[in-house]
Amino acid sequence: EAPKINCSNPEESKAHPLQSCWTAADLKKPVIFIWGDSYAAHLTTGYEERFGKEFLITRKFYNGCPPIMDLELPNRQNCTAKNQKIFEEVLKEQPAKLIIAANWTDYDWKKIADTIAKLQQAGYQNIDLIGPAPVRSDGLYKQLYLKFLEDKNPSIPFRMKYGFDTSKDFLAINLAMQEMAKGLN
Repeated sequence: EAPKINCSNPEESKAHPLQSCWTAADLKKPVIFIWGDSYAAHLTTGYEERFGKEFLITRKFYNGCPPIMDLELPNRQNCTAKNQKIFEEVLKEQPAKLIIAANWTDYDWKKIADTIAKLQQAGYQNIDLIGPAPVRSDGLYKQLYLKFLEDKNPSIPFRMKYGFDTSKDFLAINLAMQEMAKGLN
């Protein structure tokens, strides 16, 4: 399902005419911003399910642009300008919570410390940093099938270590991000 929009904003309504609208009651709720690339956008449904009754969940992302200030990527244009716009929105709107997430295995994730420091220096403190998602070789569906062929067990596992892509060391990145986040408070 596509994210809801503020239909009282003519610019937003015109840009997204087929999307559903937040209610007047929704617009009175405290806001949680989710900022990141398309990976971060995948978190929206879970946040809406868990926090949607109490908070207005809004996502701020651009595919392929991690939420890292002053970063331009050769395969993506205008990441710096787009992230600057989101940064300014965060400072202006002061959401109850800012969730920062990305497919960190694809970027120089250590640069997120500068973005968080800039937010903190500008007076914004309520930030949650989400670490990298597990990366599987050939995708989860194929790995589940291969696991089934190996075990001959038709049950879908609740958790599975099988089939991780070891070339993207997401576990080490996650631990290092935790230490970095502690240092940034």
